[in-house]
Amino acid sequence: MRPPDRRIPLALAGLRSIALVIAAMVCSVAAVAAQDSVAVRSADTSSVPSRPHAERRAFLVTNAGAYVQLGSGIGGRRISAIVDMGAMVDLSAKNAVGGSWFITGEDEGLSTGPVLRWRRRLGPTQSIDVGVGTPIAGPESVRPGSLLGLVKYNPAPWFGVAARPELVRYTDHYDPSSFQRVSGTRTRLSVGAEFGGKPGRALGAVAVGALVVLTVVFFASGGID
Repeated sequence: MRPPDRRIPLALAGLRSIALVIAAMVCSVAAVAAQDSVAVRSADTSSVPSRPHAERRAFLVTNAGAYVQLGSGIGGRRISAIVDMGAMVDLSAKNAVGGSWFITGEDEGLSTGPVLRWRRRLGPTQSIDVGVGTPIAGPESVRPGSLLGLVKYNPAPWFGVAARPELVRYTDHYDPSSFQRVSGTRTRLSVGAEFGGKPGRALGAVAVGALVVLTVVFFASGGID
């Protein structure tokens, strides 16, 4: 008995990812616009952390970057790319909390879901971001219910180096003797870098545009037949 075709759910996950990112971007813009103290000229406040607390009650988060998975027992090292967009609100001059929505692409497909974020400012330009998220859709290597962490040091407002510890639920392979896929949970660690602010938005727009094109090509080529 042949294993079920995985192309249909992966394609549908890609379409859902596009819709969810658009919705997240709309919600982020609405959150920022709702703050009377935020001027139009501060739309890029995610890249200007040194501004006084009173001037920036809410700000956008726009990140895009790449990671290398370390010590992978299955398939060796893997490279992944991520786009993460959302909004945060200042609690004080040094602390901010908020949320974002991510799309991660790796060799087995796309995963997408929400992230809770905390930012601690260390100085005029430096900060630390800590986050935890979970995918609501993804490939068999990152099933819904996984916990995806983030610890990122930003030496500059537009750039950060990060580690992503993860506890992932996965379905590894198809067992023809039982006609089932073998599932489990494993930990993994990825390290990489992200761009924020205007560079992050530019890279994110390119990534989302490429995703749209690939999805259209997939359907146009009869990928779900």
